[in-house]
Amino acid sequence: MMRELYEETGLKIDENNLNFYKTFYVVYPDKKYLYHYFNIKLNKDLDIKIKEDEHQNFLWVTPKEAFNKELIMHEDYCLKDYYNIN
Repeated sequence: MMRELYEETGLKIDENNLNFYKTFYVVYPDKKYLYHYFNIKLNKDLDIKIKEDEHQNFLWVTPKEAFNKELIMHEDYCLKDYYNIN
């Protein structure tokens, strides 16, 4: 997890600060996935360096603002569960 986070964002995070929340089982019409949710408290401005060959951009938003964005299938359910939003 730590390696992937670093490769995708350039962030080096102490794994002791990474907290597992839950695994969601998600079914697409032709595939099945496990979404593993983790959280970490970030308390400063971060210099995010995304891999341009894998991502176009990123944006920090509130959980409720995320619902107005194009999310991957079932991500809305996962966010509502995590943030206890009805």
